[in-house]
Amino acid sequence: MKEIKDQLEMIPGYLTKKNKSFKEMMHQILSSITTTTTTEEKSNNNANELRRIAILIYKIMVIQSYRYLWKNYLKSGTGQLFIRSKTKQKLFYSITLPIWPNEVKRIVLANNKNKINENDICLKFVNDQLYGMQHQLKEYEKELNIQATNCEGYSPSVHEIIMEYIEQNINSSFRRKIA
Repeated sequence: MKEIKDQLEMIPGYLTKKNKSFKEMMHQILSSITTTTTTEEKSNNNANELRRIAILIYKIMVIQSYRYLWKNYLKSGTGQLFIRSKTKQKLFYSITLPIWPNEVKRIVLANNKNKINENDICLKFVNDQLYGMQHQLKEYEKELNIQATNCEGYSPSVHEIIMEYIEQNINSSFRRKIA
């Protein structure tokens, strides 16, 4: 989908070289993995590698978020979406009543005027979207593994620092979009 592709192609401001908090995080990481004999050129290369890794992690997180959304679209459309009541704390769900979200129906009906098989068309469309996202996710994960393996000093703790930084920023950017 265009919205997902646009988000994946756009590098958010908090991952740019000029962003102050990103620079601080990179400095923190680089100072923990570089040695006194590390040249400035090598340090810049490490910074660029870490930035590429951060962008891949961001893309993985975006796809995971959209996959979660589209899995819920699938559950709703197949009548398997569980809805928690806020008052009784019991689970209410419908097994027999498939309800496709308006976003899915709007996209499907814009591309296909055949309303006879609307449910089947929606099901195929959502499954195709999920398959595409899963494929893209695997590609990004493979690329992340290659980049992380080739990045000198990259470790689980470095990965965690980058993940936390992106989570904080991605959550605030999603909140701004929703508001």
